[in-house]
Amino acid sequence: MTLVENVDYELIPHEETDWHVRILTGYFTETIIQFGALQVNEKNGEINFNFELISSPDFDLSNENTDLQSHAADILLSIINTSLNKSKEE
Repeated sequence: MTLVENVDYELIPHEETDWHVRILTGYFTETIIQFGALQVNEKNGEINFNFELISSPDFDLSNENTDLQSHAADILLSIINTSLNKSKEE
């Protein structure tokens, strides 16, 4: 699934160095997450990440929810692709 910044999610500055991500569309609308550190597994070429659930209108939602994990991965992929495309344009 291809997600688009400022359509499907938005980046929200938080404090001086942190960013939160507000989900704007889909099942997790108005859920806010924050990504933690990314780790590249060079053996299998995967990127591992974690995230914290900051807030959600769904009080039963947790970062253990596999659908939310998948959606967060789609958002992270979009953020990385957007960043790479911007750096190519410069």
